[in-house]
Amino acid sequence: MLLQYDLNLYEQYQAMQQPSVEQAITSIAIHTTPTDVKAIMGATILPQQFLVSEEEAANYIFSEARKHWGRLPEALHDMLASQFIKVEVIHEALDDFFYTAQGKARFLAYLRQHQTMTLSQLLQLLFQRTIDLPMLSLQQIHLYPVANKYMVHFIYKEQNIFWYALLYKKIYSLFIHEPLATMPKITGMLKQLNLAKKISYAHVDNFTAIYSEQLKQLVAFIATYNPLSNALKQLELGVLFILAQHKVHNGEWIIKKIKALRLWNTSEHVLTKTEKVALRYVLLQVHATRKEFGKVISNAHYLLTDECLNNYAVKIMLTYEEVLPTFSPTTHTLIKRYDKNYMEQLYYYYFEALVALKKYQEALHVLKLDPLASTTLLFRIIHKEEDNKALNQWQSYQLPPLDVHIQQQSMHYINQMVKIFDSTTYKGLARRLKQLSDKVKETQIKKV
Repeated sequence: MLLQYDLNLYEQYQAMQQPSVEQAITSIAIHTTPTDVKAIMGATILPQQFLVSEEEAANYIFSEARKHWGRLPEALHDMLASQFIKVEVIHEALDDFFYTAQGKARFLAYLRQHQTMTLSQLLQLLFQRTIDLPMLSLQQIHLYPVANKYMVHFIYKEQNIFWYALLYKKIYSLFIHEPLATMPKITGMLKQLNLAKKISYAHVDNFTAIYSEQLKQLVAFIATYNPLSNALKQLELGVLFILAQHKVHNGEWIIKKIKALRLWNTSEHVLTKTEKVALRYVLLQVHATRKEFGKVISNAHYLLTDECLNNYAVKIMLTYEEVLPTFSPTTHTLIKRYDKNYMEQLYYYYFEALVALKKYQEALHVLKLDPLASTTLLFRIIHKEEDNKALNQWQSYQLPPLDVHIQQQSMHYINQMVKIFDSTTYKGLARRLKQLSDKVKETQIKKV
């Protein structure tokens, strides 16, 4: 069961010779979007057109989920059998879920906590195990509280781009028209706006640069019409972390915004330690991109002292998952992507800065403290638990074709190690690492 506004807009969109969500919204609008707002992310929708009561939200969601997910199509039966799952058992559980008051209550409780649900997540809720399924006709359900109302949205497989574009428009409209304090799930809403915008407008030329400017304008507009609050802080932090994914274009804005957020320490809405650590990590990356090596070093000191970054990493990942790269560290080799693990990336930038400023003794001191700063083998060599000959295994190993990012980052990092060891008391080690760098340089690049 579609919301009436969604149905009207979809019919308008489908009837157009050249379908456009923007034009469809304008054609059925009951208000005129102010020029300064329209310049941000286009026309808005008045929230009264799509916000519903709690009872209406429950009915819309449950009705649509039961219609699309109440029975699994035969095309999926073999896939389920390969996972040792009986379709009859799933259908029995779905019947118990969709046709009882307890099921409805569990469904809404899940959505209130997580804001989004897919069929796979529903089955995981029922069976407490992961069940891999392709997306069906109804791909996602979204639910966001706004004061005493709710925003309900569905993402369908058919005309997928339209439904993502409408999701982004709804969230954008709420940010413009409603007080932020009425939205307790701002971080999740911003995450979905970001995803929906990318999916529905990624085909636009120069999308990243355009979208970055739109987000900056959005934050400036919202800050003008909302008082200092935890909600505004969460919005500004969320936008900052999104823009930090494109540091080259947004570095200056990020630095100024962090300085402004730090001034909030004089108000009741202070930055938490977790937020401060996350911002320091972003600053480390921004200053590294700008080759501001002294500032890279000072931020690295902050993050490494008393294992500050490691102690807050989990909390950062839970709230701001895009800030820290979370692949497992690879301590057995120097040939890898250094931007895939947050500690390896930190050391990558830290050593680049130390070498640039010729702080070789400090670099050596760091290498002696943590095997993650180089590799387990180099760590043992530095501590005289192995001799340089142990590196022969690296020299004899035939490297497969490398991803271009792995080649570039590995060569850069190994060359920093060469300079550090050559400038201290490990010149033999430096020579062997130089041979490894040459070997990486000569390795064939993997074809994409």
